[in-house]
Amino acid sequence: HVDPTWVRIVWAVLIIPGWGLPLLLYVLAALILPERNADEVVYSKDLS
Repeated sequence: HVDPTWVRIVWAVLIIPGWGLPLLLYVLAALILPERNADEVVYSKDLS
């Protein structure tokens, strides 16, 4: 089951690439990067 609100948001992002694409990439980065950054922080602390 997909929430229609999310479908509208996705379509808005696709229809308006001027701000939609950077915003979409930002959201994806916000979801993915924290896990990687946490690993990098631990790794850098082990090196120092």
